[in-house]
Amino acid sequence: MNSLFNLPSFATSGTITKSSKIIFVLLFILVTYLSLTTRPETNESGAAVLRWLSALLFSVPDYADKIAHFLAYGALGFFAAGARFTAIDKIWILFIALSGYGVVMEYFQLVGGVRDPDFWDAMTNAGGAFFGILGFFIFVVIIGKFYRPKLQ
Repeated sequence: MNSLFNLPSFATSGTITKSSKIIFVLLFILVTYLSLTTRPETNESGAAVLRWLSALLFSVPDYADKIAHFLAYGALGFFAAGARFTAIDKIWILFIALSGYGVVMEYFQLVGGVRDPDFWDAMTNAGGAFFGILGFFIFVVIIGKFYRPKLQ
């Protein structure tokens, strides 16, 4: 077991960590860009999928924006946990950092004027980050059931 997050060795391999860091950085840039520059309604094809998913889950298409926030921050949380940033050795600090990032993005929407900030978007960001981090650890447990290290 690795001391950072107490993950099994396969989950802390250099390949998984490096890939997770690259994906996290790309997602971070994408989420920042989309949070500050676009209105969700301008992307009709993406919005249509989210409206369909909202209608499927909640019987109304009105929560498409919240689903987008949840999925974006869930992906950030998942890959941030996989990246194992050495400066963040406690999982709750990772959660606080991602939640804080979500709040900052909502604040910049207020200042920038392109999009409207929403308290519930910030809460959905935090929920997505939490479940993304949790999802990574569930993924590790499930994969760990099937992973067998090679004998030397």
